[in-house]
Amino acid sequence: AELYAVGSDGRLRATLRLAGIQARDWEGMAAGRDDGGRPALFVGDIGDNQSLWPEVSVYRVTEPERLGDATVTARRFRLRYPDGPRDAEALLVDPASNRLYVASKELAGGGLYRAPARLRSDRVNLLRRVAEVPPAVTDGAFAPDGRGFVLRDYQSAYVYAAPGRRLGTFELP
Repeated sequence: AELYAVGSDGRLRATLRLAGIQARDWEGMAAGRDDGGRPALFVGDIGDNQSLWPEVSVYRVTEPERLGDATVTARRFRLRYPDGPRDAEALLVDPASNRLYVASKELAGGGLYRAPARLRSDRVNLLRRVAEVPPAVTDGAFAPDGRGFVLRDYQSAYVYAAPGRRLGTFELP
């Protein structure tokens, strides 16, 4: 289980190894904050191609103050979908609220799931389905101001003002 910092020149700048963590099917990563308000990375072990896992995990790592190779401690948050196991590749964190979202990847159309406002590491966090999303969503991200987000699949990007409020769609190159 490793995270890589890559510079704008494409060169590897640092490797962060997550102590004691086994990566099962990591799919998404998003920037957010830890409980102290420091910059943090959320890594989603949310892939489940066969939709078999009763729960998935997201790990939060506080970004180091100085960039360099290191072994870091991650905090694990277990998540469960209310409507059964799902495959997902898109993990988003709202920069305004620091709330986590997962968009499922389903051929007939998926769902956008919102995590509780305060994630708990001592028990399973139940996700809540808040909107429908296009089929086969592979990634997503919030705008830096939190006023909207984008989801993408293999061919298109979908721009939203809020869950369920799509503003537009455009083809990807």
